[in-house]
Amino acid sequence: MIRNAQNSDINAMAALEAAEPMGSQWSATNLKEDLSKSGATVLVSEKSGVFAGHAVAWMIAGDLEIMTIAVHPDYRRQGIGGALLAALLASEGHNSAFLEIRESNKAAMRLYQKSGFEIIGRRTAYYRDGEDALLMRLNAKKN
Repeated sequence: MIRNAQNSDINAMAALEAAEPMGSQWSATNLKEDLSKSGATVLVSEKSGVFAGHAVAWMIAGDLEIMTIAVHPDYRRQGIGGALLAALLASEGHNSAFLEIRESNKAAMRLYQKSGFEIIGRRTAYYRDGEDALLMRLNAKKN
């Protein structure tokens, strides 16, 4: 089940972010701010009532900027990341969607490419450890 995140989800979301050595590592403060930010979408996935992952996106000038999608290790390879991505992309009002991804994150890259994202650029030494990020875009939905 995917639903809008609530304040009661913040600790589980922050713990998942902190446990990912190569992830975005958003803090509880960052995540809580997003819950009240205009134009932000913050989603949680539950499996049998247990927190399984989350996603955060911002609407910026008509574009959906996907900030993070994180799935708990116990629930990976079960379609949760894809479901969170689909829920974000189903939101109305965006012309296109963008994200940055670690060049080494091949599993996530396959997910995004399967959903229609294309690599459009590179951000050199984007991450704290110096790894490059690939900039990906999904064009506007066709009517």
